[in-house]
Amino acid sequence: EYINSPKLVKYKRYVELTIRRDGHAIDIDDTLEYSEFANTGQVIRTEYLEFLNGLDFGKVQVGGELKPLCVLAYNKLILDKEQENRKKVFDSFYRVYKNNIETFASLFIRKLRGFNRLAKSEKFDSVLDKSLFELELPKDLLSKYLKAIKPHLKVFHELIHIKKEASGIDEFHIYDSSVSLSDFSKKEYSLEEAIDIVKKAFEVLGKDYVDLVDRMFLEGWVDVYPKENKRTISSTSISYGGAPYVLLNFDGSFEAVKTLAHEIGHAINVYLSKTNNDFCDFEFSLFSTEIVAKVNELLLYNYFIKEMSNDEDRVNLLSSIVSNLANSIFGQLLITEFEHEIIKRVEVDKEINGEAISEVYFELFREYNGNEICYDDLSKYAWANMQHLFFQEPYYNYQYSLGLCLATGIVKKIESGDLGFILKYKEFLALGRRVSLTEALGILGIELDSNVSFVDEGMGYLNEKVLALKASLEKNKKMHLKTDSSN
Repeated sequence: EYINSPKLVKYKRYVELTIRRDGHAIDIDDTLEYSEFANTGQVIRTEYLEFLNGLDFGKVQVGGELKPLCVLAYNKLILDKEQENRKKVFDSFYRVYKNNIETFASLFIRKLRGFNRLAKSEKFDSVLDKSLFELELPKDLLSKYLKAIKPHLKVFHELIHIKKEASGIDEFHIYDSSVSLSDFSKKEYSLEEAIDIVKKAFEVLGKDYVDLVDRMFLEGWVDVYPKENKRTISSTSISYGGAPYVLLNFDGSFEAVKTLAHEIGHAINVYLSKTNNDFCDFEFSLFSTEIVAKVNELLLYNYFIKEMSNDEDRVNLLSSIVSNLANSIFGQLLITEFEHEIIKRVEVDKEINGEAISEVYFELFREYNGNEICYDDLSKYAWANMQHLFFQEPYYNYQYSLGLCLATGIVKKIESGDLGFILKYKEFLALGRRVSLTEALGILGIELDSNVSFVDEGMGYLNEKVLALKASLEKNKKMHLKTDSSN
């Protein structure tokens, strides 16, 4: 009677979420131990950053020039046109991780043990059980999603095959997979160009949405450029007071424009949520905001594809888009499966060192990437460079994958010009946590059930773009053959 009384209207959802935790309260005798592990995530984040920033990656000889190497420099140097230079960069970079793998492993295991102790203190069966409970998601959602996605790995393998064929490289390595597929150099964008592009991509959402993008930059919500000791992972703050500040490392690449669109999704979601809700209801599910960010990415991709007329530009554009889509769907699930395997060992208190962790990662890495790649031993240490593993709570990364599959259906309806649906989508952005994620998606006509029927839509979108890339490469090849013949 009390929870349904008029005096509780404002706090009803808050109280319901509290009562929902019945059975997961901390025993009074465990409070000291609980408090010891409650800030595990923040402690590990700080220690990881301090350790990473203190590493000396040295310099690498590229094209007759000695160049300094670091996390941000690696992302550019690995795109060198010469395979020999890419190998030098790759080997130099990941050798540092190999030499320090036990320290990275120690941080990772400490983090997972802390979250395991929290889950056990709160009487959850596992870390995964706690994670899905917090998101109000079905217990079997992740396992069924993984099972539904695995048969589609062949699409990822086909993409790698296409890249290998286009590159003309017999021994195709992971460091060859990001190289331009045409002779045309990858375009670089100024910040002003990037802002103009994302605004045009978001016009379908209405003037009010685009005006908020302008406001972000006019009012200084965004820290744009990289600087020494700045976090290399982009993020948006969630706070009821002040602006939803955005941290970028904008370098003019297509990837940087994509990241800008992604973080704008988060920032506007935060802004609309805090301006339309009381404090007790403003903080939405992190899963819901990853769906929102993926919607923005897809709107950007579709805008780029529509506007691109130059054939060689189109190859590079589609290659970048398909790579991003594949990484979101498969790459993030690879990380999730890897994390899950290590967590299972932690939950039974099994001792595991850096080399053993790296072998677990390497086995999954080969399964996901297929037989077209020559596997370098140093690839097994790449997990230590995945900052989400140290920055986010366990079982976060699959939300990028699942979120993208859900976003494809949302974008299709937005781009159809259905004004009613666009209004519902903006309502979704402003919901906060007044309703569960399942109910929120229901407003958009999406059933987030254990049947994971939305997987087909996401995979259909990816497969469509893979085929478009293949067709563009074939067209370019014929054009070059024709030109060579006339010469």
